[in-house]
Amino acid sequence: MSTQYNSISDPYYSIRHSTLAYIEQANVDEIIAPLVQSQKVLDLACGAGFYSYKYLEWGASHVLGIDISPAQISKARTMKPAHIPNPPTFAVADCTHLTLYPGAPYPLIHASWLLNYSPTLSSLISTFRTVALNLAPGGTFITILKPPTDDPAALVERERALRPMEKGGSGGLVCHVVGEMEGGVGVKLDVRARKGEDEVGFECFYHRREVVERAAREGGLRGRLRWVGMRVPGEFLEGVRDGGVRGGASREEVESYGVVSHYAVLVVEKGGEGEGEGVE
Repeated sequence: MSTQYNSISDPYYSIRHSTLAYIEQANVDEIIAPLVQSQKVLDLACGAGFYSYKYLEWGASHVLGIDISPAQISKARTMKPAHIPNPPTFAVADCTHLTLYPGAPYPLIHASWLLNYSPTLSSLISTFRTVALNLAPGGTFITILKPPTDDPAALVERERALRPMEKGGSGGLVCHVVGEMEGGVGVKLDVRARKGEDEVGFECFYHRREVVERAAREGGLRGRLRWVGMRVPGEFLEGVRDGGVRGGASREEVESYGVVSHYAVLVVEKGGEGEGEGVE
């Protein structure tokens, strides 16, 4: 796992207030609504606590946020909204190291942009093993990552051509393919993030669909697996057509997500003893 966010924590957090981030939040809310009420949640790769606090607003009883970056965890602890009386607990840890976290097992584990920091297939499997260790039988793992595809490089190039940085990118983000991953499991990306005059860069990885699904199974998640595609809620489409939308994206950017998505949500159940695998 990377500690590169220690130096870019503040400018990266500003990206969480883009229109794309609000769309992502709405998609996650829709998926977890039936699952989160009065449940404890483990938030892996929690960053500055964006989703950790959101889960409490959505009805979770308690949230433990884990991130490898001390700078991100420090920021998360300062972000407590006044209307949340019992804030999340935060801790610094590397999610690729097999660790049973306090409060485990959890019925719901969330990870926002975690899997894309696994540089090898073995580290990806290790991350899933950490999830499986901390997930209750029958529990659900929800993670945000790049859309499922057998050709990550081609999809990255399509997105960059459609939403280049000079047009604002995808919520201020633009990805560039800089190399192949070992064993052909995916591609290495250089990501540029811009908000206002600030621009920062970081690296991550885009694994092929089959690789992600295989790693989930080898990591111990044997229940139902499904991909949920990015969906732009009507309020955002209506907002740009009426001249204003949360986060300030242009009409062109918002409507382009219906052509090439920036992300997908992977939902995997741990499964119980003797339960068969299923993929959608």
